[in-house]
Formats: sequence, structure tokens, C-alpha cells
Amino acid sequence: LALDATASSVRRMTAKQMQEAPGFMVDDRLRQVAGFQLYRRTSSWVSNPTSQGTTLRGLGSTAASRTLVLSDQVPLNDSFGGWIHWNETPELAVQRVEVMRGGASDLYGSSAIGGVIDVMPVVPREGLQYALHLTGAQEDTSIASGLLAGTARGWGVLGATTLFRTGGYILTAPEVRGPVDIPANVHSQSGR
Repeated sequence: LALDATASSVRRMTAKQMQEAPGFMVDDRLRQVAGFQLYRRTSSWVSNPTSQGTTLRGLGSTAASRTLVLSDQVPLNDSFGGWIHWNETPELAVQRVEVMRGGASDLYGSSAIGGVIDVMPVVPREGLQYALHLTGAQEDTSIASGLLAGTARGWGVLGATTLFRTGGYILTAPEVRGPVDIPANVHSQSGR
């Protein structure tokens, strides 16, 4: 169909575009897509999973965001509250992300009233695939991501991991800090 004849718009981000986009996690990088918003506007690397919903085109102001998020055709949305565990997918295991903005409930069910975000994983190819990304920053921050994949005799194997940690910073201004104001101290691990 011609673009003006479709009821929704699809934006595709390749693995290279995802790596070049600013941010640490998939949800941070998806901010490049027009109409994509996080429930609390806080990145998944510092917020509780129960506040990690998303909206497309301004639909849904709660964690049950009416946007379906898939990874390998399996919903990432929590079945109880609808929130999304963005940090469960290792960075290097993402081949591309497709964002379908607009109602897609006729194809995907009632969870896709606002749209669909499909996080497509890397598929092992013939031969050996490998990658390693190491990142360091201030505030005792480090990220290590690795991927090892390949096929032989019709069998495919994939292993990927992302390890993230930061000592963090204190969010409160120095003049109003109290004994409960401590650095964020965030760490997470994901694997596939």
C-alpha cells in the first residue's frame, strides 16, 4: 500500500542506528522515534520496572500503556500490570526494532491499541559472529556487552549478555541533602 493509504506508520531502527542513538537502554534509544514517550520519562536503568510503561502518540497515561512490546514474538509487557522490563534484552542481541505507531489491535489483540514495538533479536548465521563493547564513564559507571553466535550442521547457538553498573550521583542539591540522600548505586545484568 502507499504510505498515505495505511492506517499506521512504521519506523525501523537497525542495530547500528540503535547503537548510535544516545542512551544506555532500548527505551532511551527509542526516544528518537516521534510519538514515543516513557510513562514516567525516566530511563529503565534507574527506575523501578512497575513505572516502565510506554506510550505511542500520547495514548495511555498509566503503566498499562496500551502499547504492546514484543521480543521474538513474545510480549515483554508484564501480564499483571502491563509495565515493560526494558533491560531484559542484551544490547548486542538486538538486530533491529520496529515501531508501529497507531492502533494495531486487529492484528495483535487488545494490548496493541496504541501501537506495537517489536524488538527483533539477532539470528545466528553461518560461521561465527562475535562482538564486545566496553564503556566507562564518571560516577563509577561501566557497561560490558558481549555476543557470541554461530551455526554448524543446521544448529544455531547464540549467547549475549549486558552488565551495567554505576555508583550514581545524588539527585538532591547539596544544600538540602539529608541522611537518606545517597548515590543511586544501580546495577543490572541481562542475558540471552
